[in-house]
Amino acid sequence: HHIANQLGEDPTFVRKILSKLTKADYVTSNGGRYGGYMINISPEEITVKDVYQALGDTSTTPFYTVPSTGVELFISQIIDKAEKCFQHELNEYTIQDLLDYKNRE
Repeated sequence: HHIANQLGEDPTFVRKILSKLTKADYVTSNGGRYGGYMINISPEEITVKDVYQALGDTSTTPFYTVPSTGVELFISQIIDKAEKCFQHELNEYTIQDLLDYKNRE
């Protein structure tokens, strides 16, 4: 609950995120009364892209999910290209960058 309280988020939501980060081996979960979570990798070594990929489905948009306009495949390719650009940008920042930014405030 401590992390959820600090973030102002629902504890269930935070547990789901931490569960995904544990599965990706970015954090370790220690159960029990005095348990908690510990980061496994230095914040300088984890990119925002790493976390983004660990938390969500980053697969491309299948062209058949786009409303039928005759250009579904082309639209899917545009979305795929945008997603790759987005992830490339996320790869430029680390968790340490986020911590440094937060500590400036």
